[in-house]
Amino acid sequence: MIAYLEGIIRAVSLDNCVVQVGGVGYRVNFMGCNPQVGEQVCWEIYDHVREDRHELFGAPDKHAIDLFEKLIDINGVGPRLAQKILLSAGPAQVHDRILNEDLAFLTSISGVGKKTAQKIILELKGVLVREEDQTVGDVSTIEALVSLGYSRREAIEVAKGLPGETVEERIKQALKQFSHGS
Repeated sequence: MIAYLEGIIRAVSLDNCVVQVGGVGYRVNFMGCNPQVGEQVCWEIYDHVREDRHELFGAPDKHAIDLFEKLIDINGVGPRLAQKILLSAGPAQVHDRILNEDLAFLTSISGVGKKTAQKIILELKGVLVREEDQTVGDVSTIEALVSLGYSRREAIEVAKGLPGETVEERIKQALKQFSHGS
C-alpha cells in the first residue's frame, strides 16, 4: 500500500494529476489543493484497492486524508464522492460546515442528496467534535464542564488556555469565566 508520495507534477486534469516519482508516474486523485505542472509535492496518500480498480487519492496534509477516510466510512459515500466534497472547499471548511450542520453546502455538491448530507452530518458531527476536544488538550476539564450542564461547545471554548496545574484548578477557572460571562 502506498501511504506517501514525493515528486513532481507532470500533468493535471480536473480532479487528478500525474506525480512523477523517480522514473514512475502515479495518477493521483487530489483534494485540498490546486496542483500545477512542474510543482514539487509531498502528499499523504489513501490507496484504494478494489477488485476492478486501484486508485490513489492524495492531499498535502494528513487532516484531509483523515477526513476523506471518515467520509468513505459512511454507507453511500464512496471515494469519488468524498473527493468531490473535499474539492468543493478546503478540509477545514468542510469540517466546520459539517459541525455547523450546513445541509445547503453539502447538497450543493453534485452527487450529494439531502439524505446523504443528513447522514454525513449525523455520523461525523460527534466524531469531529470529539477530535476537536482532544486538540484542546484537556478532555477531562471539558467532560467535567459538560457533566455540570454546559454545552460541549461552551466547554471547548472556555477550556482553551485555562490556567491551572490540575483539572480541579482549571474547572474552578472555567466556572469563574462562566460566572463573569453571565
